[in-house]
Order: sequence, then C-alpha cells, then structure tokens
Amino acid sequence: GATSNLERAKARLNKSEAIRYPVIVVESQDIGRADSENGRILLNTYAQNNFSEAELAFIIAHEEAHIDQKHKEKMEELIDVAGYALKESVMDKNTNFVDKIIQAGLITAVTFVSSVATSKLHELDSDLRAQQRMLDAGYSKEDTLRLAEKYINQPGKLISAHPSWKIRKIMLE
Repeated sequence: GATSNLERAKARLNKSEAIRYPVIVVESQDIGRADSENGRILLNTYAQNNFSEAELAFIIAHEEAHIDQKHKEKMEELIDVAGYALKESVMDKNTNFVDKIIQAGLITAVTFVSSVATSKLHELDSDLRAQQRMLDAGYSKEDTLRLAEKYINQPGKLISAHPSWKIRKIMLE
C-alpha cells in the first residue's frame, strides 16, 4: 500500500545512512517541506498515498539536504543584510528624500532578485544531494529522475523560488 512505499523508502535510505530528521505526514499544499526550526521533514498526505517508493525517497533526501545545508538560515541572513542596508539608506541624513526612495527601491529589487536566484540554487543543490543520497542507498539513476518526470509538463510560474522541473531533470541527468 501507499504507507508501505513510505516505510520502504525510509528503510532503504536508512540502510546507507540514517535519516537525520523525523518524517511527519501532514495536510499541506507542498508535497514536501523542510521544517528546519523543528528539525523535521513534512510530507503531505497526497504524496504519502500516491507516490512511489523512489519518489518518496527523493523528497525525503531533498528536504533533508535543505536542513543539513541550512538553506533557510542562509536565506534569512540575505534578507537581514538587505534590511540593514535599507534601514541605513533611509536613516542617512545626508541623502534627500527622493534619493532615499530610489535607493530603497533598488535595494528591494536587488534583494528580491537575489533571493529568488538563491532559492533556485538551493533547490538544485538539494536535488543533487538527494540524488547522491539515493544512489548511495542503492537506487538507480532512473529512480532519482522519477519525480521530475512526473512533473516535467507542469506549467511553471512566472516568478517562482523553484526552478522548473525540466531544468531540475536536466541537472540530474
């Protein structure tokens, strides 16, 4: 059954190296999410009930990589630095009001673009780490591509923190 796919994925990943975070099944829009504050991997019920063992193993290994690499914390640091720059710009007594608005707009735009780019790189990094984790656990390279193949024709969003599944599959090949 579907639960056994999850149990098999966890058992197989545990053979090469223990999964470092508990996998919790929740109602969510995300198929998987790293909850780094609480050190756990969240998997949605749809994925649990409908995904293959290999697809579930990829999600677990991918989210585990996000927590291990401290991706959320790195993103928060980037935003904190931007916030500091924004505050300094606005508080500068030697800068006129119009220039402050222009500087604030530029800082905000650069922060937005860099955070989207950084997030995409974090996703690709986690994909590659998940693939290696799965190969170490005895999955085939084809197994590591199954999730990307499932979603490859899903329309991409104009602005997304995730690369398209097509790009992700190309990176994994």
